[in-house]
Amino acid sequence: MQHSNTVSVALTNLSIPASKPNQGLIRVAASDGYYTGFATSAPFTVLNRTPKVYIISPAEGETVAGGTAVVLRGAASDAEDGNLNGYALQWTIGGQVSGTGKELLVNGLAPGDYPVTLTARDSISATATTQAILKILPLSIPAANPSQLDGVCDDEIYNSGVEVSLAPYNDGEQTNASLVRSTDYLWVCFSGLAHSNSSPGDFAGIRIDVNNSHDELAQNTDYGFFVGEDGGYFTKAGDGAGGFEAIGPSGLQAQVSASESTWSAELRIDASALESERHQFCQRRHNSLERYSPADHLHERFTTQRSGRCHSSCSGSRGGYHSGKSGLG
Repeated sequence: MQHSNTVSVALTNLSIPASKPNQGLIRVAASDGYYTGFATSAPFTVLNRTPKVYIISPAEGETVAGGTAVVLRGAASDAEDGNLNGYALQWTIGGQVSGTGKELLVNGLAPGDYPVTLTARDSISATATTQAILKILPLSIPAANPSQLDGVCDDEIYNSGVEVSLAPYNDGEQTNASLVRSTDYLWVCFSGLAHSNSSPGDFAGIRIDVNNSHDELAQNTDYGFFVGEDGGYFTKAGDGAGGFEAIGPSGLQAQVSASESTWSAELRIDASALESERHQFCQRRHNSLERYSPADHLHERFTTQRSGRCHSSCSGSRGGYHSGKSGLG
């Protein structure tokens, strides 16, 4: 401070809320120890302040086991609005909107690193964002003794298997898939599948990137193993240009069962068709049921990975196939 009639003070990082136009005032009190004088500034405007936003989970360096649900937690405060919640907080994972609120439960994330962004929006739409990295680890598919192929998922073989909650339907209902391996087969069982309103019905199955190429488009080494709601099962192979139109390998057997409200599908895939005895599991992220073009009607559900090779599992109508390979890890 200089010895003069003028003193300059920089006011920074103030948490005062915004003012109405020309209604902000600063009042200064000065005292010599005996007397105190006051002065009030000319009116001015305090502009709206953007929210302060934080991600609590995932924390830096945190990892999550593959196949398990992820809980995202965050918070935000605003000088004008106070604590923000609900639709004022929006989460995105890998650039896709995943939900809102201080806490969000997410299923269906494949192994890998995902940028998680939390955006806070105040009452006049001013926003602030923060980001963290979420790392999903692979999940091994355990071995078990062979079972009877009967189309139901409560067989003893699945007690030691991996159960994964799949992306929910539009009405919020959620189905599961159980995976296990025996010496000669990969077993996949879908439960709680919704009945289709059209004929011949929906299908469920997996698509497999056998050589772990991770190509953007389906190649002739990418296979699909499917079973329909009507009990018919079939395999497909990539055509080298992104489609799944060619006939796939042999080695698939499948059974379905149904109740009044849902149906189940069990697939048994010969290990020789997969060219490996070791299986790992990974799951591709989908916040909601993924729908492809009307001509395809393919609903991608999840992906599995064996010895580094990713498999995409789907359910949908059998009218066609997704022309790309975005479901492959």
